[in-house]
Amino acid sequence: MKVRDLRQYIKSISKGNETLELVGSNKEYFLNMMSGQGQKVDALITGAASFANNAKEQLFYEFVQNAYDASADSLFFYANEEFLIVLNNGEPFFTDLNIFDLPEGEEPRDGQLYNFLAKGKSLKLNDDDKLGKYGQGSKLLYTLLADINHNVNTEELLKDAIINNKKGPYLVSWHNMSQLDAWLINDDEWIPAQADDVENHILFAKILMSYYPIAPGQDLERFSNEEAQRAIKAFNELVDPPRNKSFLTRGTALIIPLGKGKYDAIIEENNLENVRARLGGFASITADQERNVGKSLKHIYVMGKDVEQHPVSSLFVDFVEEGNKFHYHFAFNPIFAEKNVVNFFKGLPILQTKYRFGFILDSQILEVDDSRQRISDTEKTCDQLRLAYTHLVDELKSLLVTNREKFDYIYQSLISSRPEDNSEDEQKIRKAFYDVIRPFLNEYAYTSEGTYVPFEQVCEEEKETNVLLKDIGITDLHWIDNESRKKYSFHFDKKVRVLRFAEMLQMADMEKLSAWIKCMSKEEYRLFHTNCLDCISDIETIQLFRSNENNLYSWGELKSDINVYYMAQTTQPIFVGQEYIVEPMCEEYDEDDYSNLFGKIKANLAELRETSMGRDRCV
Repeated sequence: MKVRDLRQYIKSISKGNETLELVGSNKEYFLNMMSGQGQKVDALITGAASFANNAKEQLFYEFVQNAYDASADSLFFYANEEFLIVLNNGEPFFTDLNIFDLPEGEEPRDGQLYNFLAKGKSLKLNDDDKLGKYGQGSKLLYTLLADINHNVNTEELLKDAIINNKKGPYLVSWHNMSQLDAWLINDDEWIPAQADDVENHILFAKILMSYYPIAPGQDLERFSNEEAQRAIKAFNELVDPPRNKSFLTRGTALIIPLGKGKYDAIIEENNLENVRARLGGFASITADQERNVGKSLKHIYVMGKDVEQHPVSSLFVDFVEEGNKFHYHFAFNPIFAEKNVVNFFKGLPILQTKYRFGFILDSQILEVDDSRQRISDTEKTCDQLRLAYTHLVDELKSLLVTNREKFDYIYQSLISSRPEDNSEDEQKIRKAFYDVIRPFLNEYAYTSEGTYVPFEQVCEEEKETNVLLKDIGITDLHWIDNESRKKYSFHFDKKVRVLRFAEMLQMADMEKLSAWIKCMSKEEYRLFHTNCLDCISDIETIQLFRSNENNLYSWGELKSDINVYYMAQTTQPIFVGQEYIVEPMCEEYDEDDYSNLFGKIKANLAELRETSMGRDRCV
């Protein structure tokens, strides 16, 4: 079958220099194109070795970026003891021949094979919005080629696998199902065809020395027919094309030979749990990149299980400080604090930065060690974070006016954060967060009214009231939102003020308070009445007790000789036809209650005699 001619491709972008015979030598021309002038093959391999400690997890992330670049809607990972296959159903890799000869202002389209092969010299370097712009993905996957042997230096294992044994991943990229079908049944007849004709010719290659693509049939010593058939067989067995044709209408697959022990390391339960838990967060922030508008990676399957993805709300914070440009992508979701995702990214996740923030932060400013697992200079990073948080807060204050819904979501993400302080570095990262975010939260406390006020103006209820303070004339205090109150307790040592029930009644505007009480339902008033009785000595002069005629009386008035009565829980209304308080004022009458009742009867005897009902039914 016809496959894209990679010699033609390499010659075109290497100014006519196609030097396959020099692959593995530092004099090979395409090496300079991929890695920079003076780069050495050994350096590429040792660079990959620095990723060996975490490649079994980290490698998954780069392939998400590649899937988005290809506009895929699904990404799949399959594995057995011999191979790991990574497949996306997006556009195939492009092998355009003119990527360095485009008219001024025109850029190569996404999905160039060059970007996948390049090491630190990708076409993405000039675009801060492009993911994976430092080409780390191809470093990561190469660490899978070497055996696990704790008695031999990792660099030596990689050199042996890649340089001496010529191991490399196989790449197949197809434009339609007919190309894939022909590839699956091919019998070792590989015919070079126009390199940039994606629509008519499949891309099938082995990647030598981590950067040089070679097509089957081009050099049988470096890429034999037996190797090609092993790759096709692995694809057939793991992907099962007859069963899964619906998502194979186009796509790209990497078929990566695994060194001894690598399969067990990848499928180890803890590793897969970490991948599935953290990959969702990474996919979420990738989806919200400005350059991915309109793209949707709906499914990511890791060894047959769909990874849970979480929608995010993003803010892109850009500023210049002392002549230096800073760019931060903040992606917010409250669930990130619960899921314990990786919080800091430098294109790819920095795996040891799990701080339980309700956001993910991505920036090329962050400095990491060679393994990309951890921050290399925590003090410097904390200074950078304080600056970034300060500009974030400025953005949020503007957002409160321009996009309230987005502000609310980001605010909830911030107060959902649970920054940990188990280690010295965690304490420093936590302090940098609180140095800026705590004053912001102190200025913007969320109320049950859905407003934001200074923390000193929020309070919580001593007793349930079902009323907004402003509705009873209290304007300088607001009930705190109950869910937010629980979260504030994590962030502040100071306590939210508890507004006593009696204090609330004393502060209220009497006219508005009366209107509220009179409009209460029977059930609402019963609760209110009970609360009043619990603090009766503090509110004796306030008219709070509702009669059957919807009038209000104070406790002091009810103890006087006015012709209004109150019940005990064991009695019926005192005098049928007379005004009475609709809820019992006591369990049962004591001596004072009977004395009070006697005084009322004497004072209102004439009126009682005129009552047409039950004049003798005093209880």
